[in-house]
Amino acid sequence: MKKNEGAPETRNKKPYNFFIDKVKYEISNSLVTGAELKKMAGLSDDTDLFLINQGPRDILINNDDTVDLSRPGVEHFASKVKVKEFKIIVNSREKIWEKPSITFQELIILAFGVYEDLDHIAYTSTYDKGPKENRNGVFVKGQSVFVTNNMVFNATRTDKS
Repeated sequence: MKKNEGAPETRNKKPYNFFIDKVKYEISNSLVTGAELKKMAGLSDDTDLFLINQGPRDILINNDDTVDLSRPGVEHFASKVKVKEFKIIVNSREKIWEKPSITFQELIILAFGVYEDLDHIAYTSTYDKGPKENRNGVFVKGQSVFVTNNMVFNATRTDKS
């Protein structure tokens, strides 16, 4: 009779290493969810977790997202406490905004109290001091931009009648 006949083969699994906020962790499973990563690092639910990417933007890892740690290299993650509200400046007036991004229509409502989608009314807007994803630029209908504290928006309303 062969040794271990009928029993599953056991192997010495190599642990998978990764870093969260520059602290090294290891796990035996190559697949791990965002919630599991947060739990291992002792992060609260009001914390965002990002996979540091070599590309232009880091990747937000939601609680139910699965990360494959078996890819070449060692994964590095960074945590950031979610901002509950942002102080933004709209037409020289301080406003409180509670979402990580704002649409053109939402901005116009903040600036003028209402958004009128009429042929004879035109809105224009610019922004400055934004986050790295959108530092400054022209803001147009159908667009949204990420916000950050002290971001400045200037909006105008023109009646073409």
